Parts: sequence; structure tokens; C-alpha cells
Amino acid sequence: MITVVRFIFWVHVSMAVSGFVLSGVLAVWILRQADITHLSRNFWIWQRTVQWMTVVLGLAGTSLYLMGNRPKDPLHILYGALALLATLLLAGFGPDRDPRELLSGWSVNPKWILFGLEVFLWAMYGRGLTTGFAFRSMTAPKVTFHRRANSRESVDPTLFGWTGPQCKSRHETAGNGLLRTR
Repeated sequence: MITVVRFIFWVHVSMAVSGFVLSGVLAVWILRQADITHLSRNFWIWQRTVQWMTVVLGLAGTSLYLMGNRPKDPLHILYGALALLATLLLAGFGPDRDPRELLSGWSVNPKWILFGLEVFLWAMYGRGLTTGFAFRSMTAPKVTFHRRANSRESVDPTLFGWTGPQCKSRHETAGNGLLRTR
């Protein structure tokens, strides 16, 4: 039996994966056109579909959050909010709208603004997927054994950009040349 939370979770995940793929396809579609006036009606239908998918994704995510199922990484919420912002900005474009009115006199080709917003939306979907599935950056391992300080096997944890309380002032060289962990 499927629970309400599990159903909303799968709606959230399926919208995220579908939106990631479709927004990437739409970005390539924009790039292949000389001007946004040459974009077909099918493009704009798919564009509105991705926008509605983003709204449904946001509603499902908000529902999960309110039900107590919070993401492990709080940046996930930021990426979702930025995706909704990109969707709102993309709503200013369309087959019957002149984006120059929205841009109020900018001398930029609207194709590049549309492309940039679509790539940004694609990137927010991608970052949302990685933080939603809790792929974490590497953290420093705890040193639990002793090594010779002058050997080639000795590695300083800060060498790779590892930071955190486990790396600060934990190592000192004993008089005998061995690394000693405090």
C-alpha cells in the first residue's frame, strides 16, 4: 500500500528528473535557432510544460517539507526557490510576447536571455537532484593511526581543501618523527 508521503515523494522525484531532461533539451533547442521568433509552437508548449512541472515540483516539495520530510542539505530548498524564480522570468517569453518590452530597452538579443534562463533552470534542476539525493562533498577522514612525519605516505588533510574541526590543530610532530594525533 502506498502512503500519501511516498506518493508525493515520487511525484517530486519524477517531476525533478523529467524537468531536468526537458529543460536541457529546450536549452539546446534555443541554441540551434537563429532568433526566438523562429521557435515553433511546439517549443512553447514544451516550455510551458516545464514551467508547470516546476510549479508542481515546488508544491510537492513544500508539502513534503510541511509533513516533516526535510532534505538533508538545506541548499536543496534554495535551488528549488531559484528554479521557481527562473520559471517566473521564463513566463515573460512566449510566441505572442515581445520580450523587449520586459527588458525595457536592453540592446541584448532575447535569444541569449532565453537561453541563459533555460540553462539556469536546467542547472537548478541538476543541483536540486544532487542535493535531494544527498550526494555530499568529501569530508576529511579521521586519522586513527600514526605515520612517520617525513614519509611520502604522510598526507596533510588541508592539502585537498578539507576543512572542519577534525582538521584543525589535530596533528603535531612528536620528537621521534611520528605524527601524533591529539
